[in-house]
Amino acid sequence: MPKDYKLGELELVIQDANIVDYPDELIVFTTIPPQRMDETSADNPDLWSECLLYGKAKRAILATPGFPAPILRPPQVRHCIAPSAYGMGLFSTQDLGIGDLILAERPLLVYPTMMRIHAPMYHRGLQLDSAQQGCAHLDEGERNLKIAVDRMMPEARSAYFELHDSHTEDGSGPIMGRARTNSIALKFSNNSTKDERDSLRLSGLHPNATFRFHAASFSCRLYATRPIKAGEEIFIS
Repeated sequence: MPKDYKLGELELVIQDANIVDYPDELIVFTTIPPQRMDETSADNPDLWSECLLYGKAKRAILATPGFPAPILRPPQVRHCIAPSAYGMGLFSTQDLGIGDLILAERPLLVYPTMMRIHAPMYHRGLQLDSAQQGCAHLDEGERNLKIAVDRMMPEARSAYFELHDSHTEDGSGPIMGRARTNSIALKFSNNSTKDERDSLRLSGLHPNATFRFHAASFSCRLYATRPIKAGEEIFIS
């Protein structure tokens, strides 16, 4: 990068968490569900997600019928995390059938798949080549996600930085690298009434599980897509 390159400054404005009349394309840093200043994980075992959203997305989330619903839990713990041939893996602790809920939880961090950033082709009279533009995009993405991560509760922030980072050599920062390594793209819809399990019975043999996003509880649900034996590793791809 040119030695005098600097990221553009952000103008941050603190507003009430329940405000929804943002411009559609305005970036909003927000906690979902809204969290009281004195609220702790002991008060809400379902926890929260720190989000970087567009204004229209936050409106859609808060307008979801039944939001914020409690997270649906399996009747008992059905998974464990243990070493596998691929690093750390998720394993079933009991026999599971097609459509069984394996786990459900809120994501630590949510951000748009196509996050708009403003790294310029030209900067202070200097033209950035494609590689420099890519670096500028990563730098700005890191800066934006850091704002969201800094808002996390200490235990959530610690859990985030315990995630594996496979993007340590491509210019990604420690936050963006972990996001790129661990993120799952989810399609948000706040008006679905179909049972999530209906579509699982036609799944093939591989993988053996799939994610569904439940808008009202703002949580990801992991379901078995074929019978899984106790001790078997769980794969979504």
